[in-house]
Amino acid sequence: MLTEVLIYNNFTNKIERFFRKETQPMPYSEGGTLRVMDFRASSSSSLLWTDMRTVRAWDRFLQHSACNYKPVKGFARIWEGGEGAQSEHFAGLELDLDIPPHPAEYRQLCRSLHRFGGWSRVRMDEAGRVHMDKRLSRPCDAAEGYPPLRKGAVGTYVLVLQDALAVLGLSRCGLSGCFDDALQSALRQYQRSRGIHADGRACRITWNMLCAEAFAAGHTNTVLRP
Repeated sequence: MLTEVLIYNNFTNKIERFFRKETQPMPYSEGGTLRVMDFRASSSSSLLWTDMRTVRAWDRFLQHSACNYKPVKGFARIWEGGEGAQSEHFAGLELDLDIPPHPAEYRQLCRSLHRFGGWSRVRMDEAGRVHMDKRLSRPCDAAEGYPPLRKGAVGTYVLVLQDALAVLGLSRCGLSGCFDDALQSALRQYQRSRGIHADGRACRITWNMLCAEAFAAGHTNTVLRP
């Protein structure tokens, strides 16, 4: 059985479609260090997405690491739930390592991740799990959350927006990663129904309310490509 993988190509600004076996490397994994099953982790989704930069960042990190790390958490759909309603996992831009390193080892790991992978943020939680993400844009809020989106945008955050609206039964325009007229119309419908200014843009208030509703909602009958 093949898994469909959508990759946002950061150089061409286009979404590319691939089909891979679970044991095969992710598209653009030049060193073959990130398999589909490793990126998927615990997600049950038949469709995965990420961007080229994230896959290549993992490759560079592993190529310069003395350890053969494997992600313990990678991709997830917003309706599957997870660590937070606006997790970078839902955009396919975060990978977690389950290691309890010594503080000195953690500092060395962080230096390697920044130097060889260029990860946007690296942090360790209380359980000793290291989180690293490759977010592309400034969030709507000061430190957390998704970036603002408007018609014409392309990428994995658009996929999250389409996915969240579909969970709530407000969009059947597919999971294309392209912010088109159909998505703008669906977003305006959502905004009007929630008393938000219906400008058809995904900004802080819209993101916060939409993600809170779609987060961990489960496999509703309007979910696209579960």
